Amino acid sequence: MTKPETGPVLLLNLVLLLTLVSPVCLSAPRGHAARYLGQIAENCAAGTPVDGVTLQDTGGCSRTNLGTSLTGEYATHFRLVYHRGHLGQQGHLGLVSARALDREFIAVYKLRVECARVPALVQVTVSDLNDNIPRFIGGNVTVEVDALTPRGTALTRFGAEDADAERNGRVTFYASPESHLLHVHARSGQVLLVGSLLGLSHVTLRLFVKDGGDAPLTGEPVFLRVHVCGHGAHRRRETRSVSEEQNFTITVPDQARVGDLVFTVPDHRFQQRWFQVTSEKEEESPVQVERDSGRLYLARPLREPAQVTVKVQSRRADDWYLCRLTLSMLSQADLQWTMFPSPYLGAVSPDAMPGTVVYRLSAQQRDATQGHAQFLLLDNDECFEVDRRSGEVRTTGRPLTPGKEYLLRVQALDQQGRKGASAYVSVLAGYRPPQFTNTTYRVNVAENTPAGQTVAMVKADSFQVKSVSYQLLVNPGNLFSINQQGGALSLTRAVDYESGHKIHNLQVRASESETGLSSVAEVVVHITDENDCTPEFLQSIYTRENVPENMTPGSSLLQVLARDCDSGVNSDLSYFVDDGDFAITSGGVVSPARHLDYERPNHMYEFVVVAVDAGTPPRTGTASVRIRVSNSNDEAPVFSQSVYKTFLSEDAGPDTLVAIVHANDLDGDMVSYAITGGNEDRNFLLDNHKGIITLRRSPPPRLRGLQYVLNITATDDNASGGPYPLSSSAHVVVGINDINNNKPVFQECHNYSLNAAVLENQPPGTFVLRVRAHDADTGVNGDVRYGIMHRDGVSSAFEIDPDSGVITTAVSFDRERQREFTLSVTATDQADEPLIGICQVTVVIADVNDNEPKFENSRYQYFLREDTPVGTSFLRAAAHDDDHGSNAVITYSLTNQSPEYLHINPSTGWIYVNQAISQVTHTHTHHKSHTHTHTHTHTHTNISQVTHTNITGHTHTHTHHSLLHITGHTHAHAHTHITGHTRTHTHTHAHTHYSFTHVH
Repeated sequence: MTKPETGPVLLLNLVLLLTLVSPVCLSAPRGHAARYLGQIAENCAAGTPVDGVTLQDTGGCSRTNLGTSLTGEYATHFRLVYHRGHLGQQGHLGLVSARALDREFIAVYKLRVECARVPALVQVTVSDLNDNIPRFIGGNVTVEVDALTPRGTALTRFGAEDADAERNGRVTFYASPESHLLHVHARSGQVLLVGSLLGLSHVTLRLFVKDGGDAPLTGEPVFLRVHVCGHGAHRRRETRSVSEEQNFTITVPDQARVGDLVFTVPDHRFQQRWFQVTSEKEEESPVQVERDSGRLYLARPLREPAQVTVKVQSRRADDWYLCRLTLSMLSQADLQWTMFPSPYLGAVSPDAMPGTVVYRLSAQQRDATQGHAQFLLLDNDECFEVDRRSGEVRTTGRPLTPGKEYLLRVQALDQQGRKGASAYVSVLAGYRPPQFTNTTYRVNVAENTPAGQTVAMVKADSFQVKSVSYQLLVNPGNLFSINQQGGALSLTRAVDYESGHKIHNLQVRASESETGLSSVAEVVVHITDENDCTPEFLQSIYTRENVPENMTPGSSLLQVLARDCDSGVNSDLSYFVDDGDFAITSGGVVSPARHLDYERPNHMYEFVVVAVDAGTPPRTGTASVRIRVSNSNDEAPVFSQSVYKTFLSEDAGPDTLVAIVHANDLDGDMVSYAITGGNEDRNFLLDNHKGIITLRRSPPPRLRGLQYVLNITATDDNASGGPYPLSSSAHVVVGINDINNNKPVFQECHNYSLNAAVLENQPPGTFVLRVRAHDADTGVNGDVRYGIMHRDGVSSAFEIDPDSGVITTAVSFDRERQREFTLSVTATDQADEPLIGICQVTVVIADVNDNEPKFENSRYQYFLREDTPVGTSFLRAAAHDDDHGSNAVITYSLTNQSPEYLHINPSTGWIYVNQAISQVTHTHTHHKSHTHTHTHTHTHTNISQVTHTNITGHTHTHTHHSLLHITGHTHAHAHTHITGHTRTHTHTHAHTHYSFTHVH
């Protein structure tokens, strides 16, 4: 309940609520201390002013009384400061903090300011900041539950605390990641089972807790470990002091008419139930509920949001719970009042000063967000007013009639100005009796609850802030007692649901000792059935004889039946079997779930049936069932192995033992064998009765490939009496061990030499050829490695990769020195006694134009007459080239410095006279810049003229030139001309010196 913060009634005990918002100075009668109420936020730095504490110069402490002292518990946390007035205003004393304050250490300070004349009492409230992280009370929790625990069972409850106040200290529980088996209630911390535990051994849930601050703080997680045990694990159900409730918010369309269906109340707890609207004024309820279906129909137009409570009652027991429904229109604000308790009551002194707060309104969105609601006073009551933003209901100063009850109708608006539901606040001008948090308390108490255990808490709040004591006025049979100070209701003795009254109506009175005021509340106690009876079968052993093993699955064998002395859901039984070969119905009828087997030990099935009640925790009873089976030929022969594996050498001879197969018939029939697959080559023989497999005798077996897979069929003789013989199959895998009887073969050996060639002058490592050899053997016997044979001590000009067979050069070749190589390439398998295959490969060294032409002579001499006829061939300057093919074809030419009357045949090198030799003396001087040296030595004997001619010979491909000097003399005496050249494979020049003799 929200109580008034000020007024004469509260001043009696100097109590200040922590929700103080605005500073208040309570004026005191003459001769009494003035009272100040102030506020300061926690964690503020030292020197922060306290709001609302301003001690004016009049009537109390003045600047001249600087001997003012501050007293009270922890008064050192504050200090007084003087503020000088401006422009004729009075100065005043203010209160500031002397240190950072912690609301969790001290929430309210009660101080006293001592002056020379009148003292002042100051109460300072430290407002809360969200500075504490919520934490769980206790650590990880481990619980054990039965695998058949019903859904909806509460497994445990977690607690948490946050040292902050109000919303900052309000904790919310949640699980991360969420579980489809377990659900944690956000407010209570209760963990419910919402899924089936059958087939599970354990479940782990990680839980977190966070506060409700604007920036929520989250605490460290804890873990819930649920160990799932077999049938029969028991755990006492926790006593619930208040029946569980469900809450739903219903938005009614604006165009909805009277009689329209607006909602259907869901129920998954009771198999049979009925519904009833339980509002105090049911005839004024805006909806009506259909008793059997829970359908909710609009009974009158919905003017404003409304609260409706629907009771869901089980038809088979006294169990029930409430569904609280909130109805609103789309055009209405989705707000709900958050004051507590209801009805909303307040009290105020008839002599209260104007502005005295008598009640505080609060509202929030239905999704639990605070929002920013505004408040209106709908009735124009002149004695009270409502602060639109804070929701404070205050006195206006108008006279109040002592003992009069003022009924104030208020309304909340959301941020968009939409109106929410209205509410009534009743304010009494005078003393009001204590108000219980509930007008009626409904309590469920499980039978067998021990005496002295608290079953409910009743609480009443005093408007005068007095101590309240509690007393039972009506207590039939003195079954209950109540703690006078705390209001804890407990049993004086244990109760039994089956033998005593199930409903007890009590009355509790709450009294104020000082005022003599009291209130009475009703407590309705429902004694609920505790699941304390175990299901018992009518027989401990159920037997059925001579059941044919070919009985159709699903056929009825027998029926078992159990009883439970509990009532309601605690007596509802379900049946289970612990054997997958059988099934049982909800009525206890047992039937085979699959075909029966006569060949079981003693030809009998024995298993346990379990009866489980629907109580919490469930209880179980058991009985044994024995089924004896009669024989029929329903078992096919069973091989000792589904797959037999053996190995043979590929050269194994006739009659070699391969394998022995064996099959057993559980019906006792004889078995015969046959090879039904995998023996297409007819290499294998099978003894039909003994199951011995051998190799054929004639013709000798020829084993090929890696393995044989034989399909062997075993067929019974149907001696046990069945509709037809039964058979089964097995496989015999015969692996063939390879022997090294195949040497590697180069299948393309004859083609290798056609393509094996490499250019001369290539660097070592140049690719030449790749060879491949195949070995028909397997494993290491067929694994081939390559090599090149060569004489000892002589390195090969080629290399081969032993794995890939790639042949590469080991040296750089010169074709002019050797034109081809013959290699002996080997392929060797990796057997212990390896076999070798050989291939002869001829590798041709292909020519590269790397040689320049060379003249046969370095000097030519010839004598011409000046009258030599045109066309006369007089000298052949022959040259040769060491290259091959087109690289060795030579073309001859004369340099530009040669005489015009000489010419050379480009193909043959013959020099001939091209035109008449002139009688005029021609002197040709040869000047050429070379990177080589010319050495000229001339010896002249009666020479009248010397002509120098350069002849050039060059090849056609990547042209190389050779230069040769040819000297011709027309005089019989010797003429010597020596020229030396140093060139880099470019040209060859022949210098021809001609001497012409003038003949007259």
